[in-house]
Amino acid sequence: MRFSIPCVLLCGGRSTRMGQLKQDLLIGNANVPKKQETLANFQARHLQQWFLSLYFSAKFEIPNTFGIATILDLSLNADNAGKDFNQKIHLADARDWHKIPKSKFAPIFGLQSILEFLQCDVFVISIDTPFLDCDSIAMLWRAYTKNPKPTFAKNIKIHPLLGIYTLESLAKIKAQIAKGDYKLMRLLENINAQFVEIDEDKTLNLNTLEDYQKACKQMES
Repeated sequence: MRFSIPCVLLCGGRSTRMGQLKQDLLIGNANVPKKQETLANFQARHLQQWFLSLYFSAKFEIPNTFGIATILDLSLNADNAGKDFNQKIHLADARDWHKIPKSKFAPIFGLQSILEFLQCDVFVISIDTPFLDCDSIAMLWRAYTKNPKPTFAKNIKIHPLLGIYTLESLAKIKAQIAKGDYKLMRLLENINAQFVEIDEDKTLNLNTLEDYQKACKQMES
């Protein structure tokens, strides 16, 4: 099954607790280096099976072996917002990510950039959610197609970076940014989101080194 909605892998976080950019984490059997791949490649390889179009979202180009484009977050240079959206702003080096002001790392900036660039409803998933499967995506898709409104995963908590944002959400996103309010839970209230119960195991995030190590062992078993 392949879904017609574009999918965007969100890679805009600071990865403070992990200590390095999550998209660069190596996934696979550590005893067989040739079978290891970056988390970016791992996610891309799986998700391109299920979506007709796939993108990364970040503040710089995300290296990958599949030729998948990156939608650049123009919050790095507010003067370019609303101008030529195809203009690309590059850091001198991806390793310079730590030089970006902390205030620019709010996910809401990436959501604005994505919707402005694609001009359609989009499925989003954070790069550090490696266990989501096709059945879980289908559950979100069915709820969205039955009632076409913003639709997100929910279990012990709500997942504002795992689900579908509609193009109509863009106006609310811009309004919140203009007010200096970057809270995603408030955004979900403002866009009248609906929620779908998804198995917690499928929505696990790699937030810490311990999470990452556990995920590696699970994938090797």
